[in-house]
Amino acid sequence: MKAIFQVRRIAAPALEGFQRDYVLRGEPVILTGIARHWPAFPMMTPNVLKQTFGEITVPVRESDDELNYFFGQSGGKSTMKLADYIDTISGPPSRGQTRPYLGNIPFDHPLTRQYLQRLKAALPFPDYFPNQIYGDLRIWIGAAGQRSTIHNDNYHNLNAQLYGRKRFLLFAPEQYQQLYTSLVNETCWASPVDPDRPDYAQYPMFQDAEPREAILEAGDMLYIPIFWWHYVVALDLSISVSRFSYLSQTQLWTQPDTDHNPESAKQATA
Repeated sequence: MKAIFQVRRIAAPALEGFQRDYVLRGEPVILTGIARHWPAFPMMTPNVLKQTFGEITVPVRESDDELNYFFGQSGGKSTMKLADYIDTISGPPSRGQTRPYLGNIPFDHPLTRQYLQRLKAALPFPDYFPNQIYGDLRIWIGAAGQRSTIHNDNYHNLNAQLYGRKRFLLFAPEQYQQLYTSLVNETCWASPVDPDRPDYAQYPMFQDAEPREAILEAGDMLYIPIFWWHYVVALDLSISVSRFSYLSQTQLWTQPDTDHNPESAKQATA
């Protein structure tokens, strides 16, 4: 990769400024400390969640490393009690074993709906997308070291860090060539490149990738514009909540032309 530039950190702006300076320009930005004042903030700790919701059965992935989940051999899912899950991720992993991951769980998931719905009013995300046709809250709880692949999403994302820290690497949409992205499902593309241990012999163009870095502290929120590629690593045991905002009919990242013309990688509607 080339030199890493830091994502700008600002105080939460008004709607007009956020739309003008970040949404319309497609620029990621960190809103510092915005979630510290939310009613749910002091509740979103491992101990409080364990005491309050410990007996809830939750869905988990078998691996907290998405490179294994999407490109390796650990693609299974299971369920466990939340208290047991928190105990599992609070200590070091057993030798030779991967830890499970409670990630990307919708607030209306059948197993957790009756509990998570209570938290919505205590998570007052700013109304930066008043014209959205659909908004979706997701919760993520993972051990230190949990990581995603480099991937993109077909919606705008406000990611609120509520406990622990996370590190994001972000890449502009037009860098798909340098990332060797492939289709995971209809709405998501991902990269097999490991940015922490890149194999430049197998992925030589990744040397020209231009990342931006965002380190989120508890209380910070990151805006990830639609189709921006992002890679995430939990620096500590981490709890975060994302709000996905869909602003129009379904938008899809299209398959680039075989001549690798960046202008061909446009969004399409379906």
